Amino acid sequence: MDEVAPKVELAAVELDAQGEISSVAVRGRVDVLDVEGRLIDFKTASRRPSCVSPDYAFQLATYQQITPDASGEVRIDRLVKTQTIQIVQQVYTVEEPDIRATRVLYPIARKAMGSGMYCPNRQSLLCSQKHCSFWKHCEEEFGGRVRPS
Repeated sequence: MDEVAPKVELAAVELDAQGEISSVAVRGRVDVLDVEGRLIDFKTASRRPSCVSPDYAFQLATYQQITPDASGEVRIDRLVKTQTIQIVQQVYTVEEPDIRATRVLYPIARKAMGSGMYCPNRQSLLCSQKHCSFWKHCEEEFGGRVRPS
């Protein structure tokens, strides 16, 4: 934070954002919005990233649409814990294909949930015994194992 924070002109920190995408209510918490409308998101990793993953691009496109004054420009500040701890900054622009993915997939997810169909997402960081109170039920219904923490 000592290295990165002084260079940011803040508009908001830990901003709760909510809105609708294709008539589906969505919400999120934006780490930082700067005065130019750029979203700044903080992540940690055990290795240096090579790209912005599709699921992460989906999250950023969601934030861009539900955050007032967001420009579509994003900076990801990732603390990478390798032999030497380093900060890796990635610049990303939310583009039309990212927006289209949210507009198509949110209604599909709502329809599936409305019919009682839930698919586990074991790759999610929130899929863990620590973050999900339904983890035992999920293991029983879908098999596999949910991460302990």
